[in-house]
Amino acid sequence: MRRVSMRWWLVLAAAAFAIALAGCGDARTDASTGAGQAPIDPVDPAACQGCHGAHYQAWSLSMHAYAGDDPIFVAMNARGQRETGGSLGDFCVRCHAPLAVGSGATVDGLNLAGLPAGYRGVTCLVCHGATLTPDGSVDLVNSVDLVNADRMRGPIADPIGTPAHGSAYSFDLDRRQAQSVTLCGACHVVTNQHGLEVERTADEWRTTTYALPNTLRTCGNCHMPESAGAAASVPGAPIRALHDHTMPGVDLGADSPAQRKLVEQALDPVISSKLCVVPGAGGVQVTVTLDNARVGHAWPSGATHDRRAWLELVAYAGAAVVYSSGLVSPDEAVTASSSPPLLLLREQLFDDSGRPTLFMWNATTAQSLLLAPATGDPLHSTQTAAVTIAATVDRVTARVRVRAVDYDVVSALVASGDLAPSGAGRLPTLTVGATVEEWTADRGAACLP
Repeated sequence: MRRVSMRWWLVLAAAAFAIALAGCGDARTDASTGAGQAPIDPVDPAACQGCHGAHYQAWSLSMHAYAGDDPIFVAMNARGQRETGGSLGDFCVRCHAPLAVGSGATVDGLNLAGLPAGYRGVTCLVCHGATLTPDGSVDLVNSVDLVNADRMRGPIADPIGTPAHGSAYSFDLDRRQAQSVTLCGACHVVTNQHGLEVERTADEWRTTTYALPNTLRTCGNCHMPESAGAAASVPGAPIRALHDHTMPGVDLGADSPAQRKLVEQALDPVISSKLCVVPGAGGVQVTVTLDNARVGHAWPSGATHDRRAWLELVAYAGAAVVYSSGLVSPDEAVTASSSPPLLLLREQLFDDSGRPTLFMWNATTAQSLLLAPATGDPLHSTQTAAVTIAATVDRVTARVRVRAVDYDVVSALVASGDLAPSGAGRLPTLTVGATVEEWTADRGAACLP
């Protein structure tokens, strides 16, 4: 099983060191300039807010901030601990609340709700205190050591120390360096206790054109858009390249319209579609091709066993629906819909008896139907669905819809008593904007766009 091994005693020692320092003052390396100011706690992200307010506010809208509090994660971890007799251990929580594990505040995540907020989620110190070190294997994903945590690390080549903390450049946090993906891969490549890779985003990236030196685009290029400004709100801070810390993907945590808007904006262009309609005697032939040529990993990616992305295809004669597939109600599981989609992108897990399972701790094998990442082969990243509709049709609409987690998963957690019905809420169904197409009969045989 891939683990994230961390030298946590160094984190605690660094925390004690940093607490002894003063809060943000002049952008100088001499810590004595902060004398008389309030000490900071580097474990608490709010301590960073005074000097890095924009970064903090953006991070607070991210799933990294919410990772240890998400009710679905909490419920899954509780069920996993119970069903494995506790052998699941820190498997989930080491990425959802790494400081809590590293400090010894938790061993299994069952007590996260009672811990200080700074120990929950993926916080400033987790990333900016991290550096990769060799562990004797080829794949450095296995060794993430938090060393020199008295110095906050980042992509700035000529950092300026502050009274609050030292500053250091890190290849591991520099989007211009391919190894920055390895740091993200510490939690975005996951192999379960049965040796099954249940999350593989960073490994998917390594197979793409985005990983090649002449076309290099790392995680930060897409998930942390760049702008110019002062990295810290302190006197004399120079203008730097800043990176958006909202890091939108597909998951939604807190009930935040602002977070949802960011995720929708990020999703809109990720894949493209082509809708082809050929009228004939007594009906039409409809073909839809989806193409994943715009992102550096498969789509969807991440916890693909929880995700559901599907093609919604509807044909009309006047106002009447004469054909539909993937027309899923807002409160039903895709797999339980009376209008099953022609194309459903997901990963199905199976236990050691070959039976389908929803939860990764039971899984020994998997079958996936995803949009493969772009490798330079124009056909490699596509999936096509086709249907003949034997009816008079004057309008056809198509779009791709996606849920980060579907109702079959949360319903199972509610049924087992691990998730309160109110904790599930209404799972958002999002639309990939670039896939929305409409054909009308006046076009004749045509492909859109």
